[in-house]
Amino acid sequence: MQEKEPPAGIQLSTGPYPSGPQGEVSRVGEVSRVRVSGVVRLVGGGPIPELVITGQDREWHINREEDYLLKDLQHQSVTVEGIETVIELKFASGAYAGEWYTLTDIELIEAEE
Repeated sequence: MQEKEPPAGIQLSTGPYPSGPQGEVSRVGEVSRVRVSGVVRLVGGGPIPELVITGQDREWHINREEDYLLKDLQHQSVTVEGIETVIELKFASGAYAGEWYTLTDIELIEAEE
C-alpha cells in the first residue's frame, strides 16, 4: 500500500508534542486546592449539559454531584475554592490535545450579579 502525501500546505508531525499549552510544563496529574474566579456557564448539548466556570485563561468543569451549588448562579461571576484535577487529553494518534480541568469539593466564596 502506497502512503498518500498530505495536501499542499499541510505538514504532518510525528512529534515530539508539547507537554502543555504553548510548550509549558504540564500540570497533568496534579491535584491541588485552588481559588478560582470566573463566570458560571452551562455548556454542551444533549440530555446532560454541564456547568463550567470560565476564567481568564481556562475553564473548570464542575463535578456533577456538586453542580447544585452553582446552578442558580449561571451567567454570574463567582469566586470558589475547590480541588482542581488536571487530565491530559490526547488525539487517537497520541498527539497532545489539551488539558481538562475539573473542580470538586467546591466552596462558594463570593457571587456577583
